[in-house]
Amino acid sequence: SRGSVFNIYLPSVSSPVDAAEEAASAGDMPTGTETILLVDDEESARQAGSRMLQIAGYTVLTANNGQEAVDIYSTSGKDIDLVILDLIMPIMGGEQCYRALRKIRSDVKVMVTTGYSPEAVQMDFAGERSAVFIRKPYEMKELLTGVRASLDREEREL
Repeated sequence: SRGSVFNIYLPSVSSPVDAAEEAASAGDMPTGTETILLVDDEESARQAGSRMLQIAGYTVLTANNGQEAVDIYSTSGKDIDLVILDLIMPIMGGEQCYRALRKIRSDVKVMVTTGYSPEAVQMDFAGERSAVFIRKPYEMKELLTGVRASLDREEREL
């Protein structure tokens, strides 16, 4: 006697970002069309952050460290609406990078990320009390909410 062969096709889930993709397309998450420079020395954080931002409609540029970010910003800064900056990086850390970016464009918008407690580092960040801080690893909703808040923030005269 011969048996039957059944082929069952199940959707593969490559990462939690897939579920987030559905949520973003369903309109549960803040979205945008701006250009963002994501600066992080961890490749996994860059990839995850880029994918989440792209799902939400943003154009994403990436840099491996602060020096690379400054190089990109010096040529493309006029097209970059927000810089997401990891605080602790080799070569040039987040705070030093932020100071360099401000020399290129004084109204640069920055959101800071860290694997450390944001409260612990916030007071030290270049005297910039108004920057939005979020924790890594990224939660999509927190990332997108922080990005939207950073982009929509009115410039304060210091």
